[in-house]
Amino acid sequence: MRLFSRGAIALAVTILLGCMAGAVAQQTENIPQQNSDAIARKLAGVLLERQIGAKVPAERFGAYEVDFNLDGFSEIYVYVQDPACDGVKCGLFLFVLEGDGYREVLGDIPGARLTDPAKVGL
Repeated sequence: MRLFSRGAIALAVTILLGCMAGAVAQQTENIPQQNSDAIARKLAGVLLERQIGAKVPAERFGAYEVDFNLDGFSEIYVYVQDPACDGVKCGLFLFVLEGDGYREVLGDIPGARLTDPAKVGL
């Protein structure tokens, strides 16, 4: 007397092989990080427009979600590229969550926005 029929075993093997093939074909990129960066870029566009007073084209800035102070709330790190940067409407921006909204904190430190982004470690 058999415990399982040949059809049931064949089905189980097929499902197992299908699952293994799916796991092998799965993307190796860090999907949560990509989603996080996409959200940071979207949010940064709105925050920059509020801070600067004008819309910044998406190709001119990069944005990342980081948690510098490890409090569980994300800070938004943004670098706006401009060859003739004066540190007012371009350079580094760091938006920190305070209460119900984000506040930019590097504007309070003279010259902070002009720091070379290569010297900033995330």
